[in-house]
Amino acid sequence: MSTRASNARHVRQRKLNTKQQLRIIREDEIDDQGEGEGHGQVTQVETGVEKAEETEFHLQKIIQGASAAALGNKVNQSYIPTPDATRAQGVEYDKL
Repeated sequence: MSTRASNARHVRQRKLNTKQQLRIIREDEIDDQGEGEGHGQVTQVETGVEKAEETEFHLQKIIQGASAAALGNKVNQSYIPTPDATRAQGVEYDKL
């Protein structure tokens, strides 16, 4: 059985096909295309986490930072806080 949530959306990137025709848009045509193909649409990106976890504040900050860094913007480093694992010193795990 799959570990993914049943309602999770999976997007698989397909390889480029050399036989498929692609539209070429020249610089002077960019303003003329208006609300056409791909203009003003938000692309859905597979993040690799469950939908419920995508709303977590720290994760959102990291995803947005990664997107901004990919575009060449300078971003402060973010992290997800985790409990300090070094506090558990002297624990005898065999007796637990």
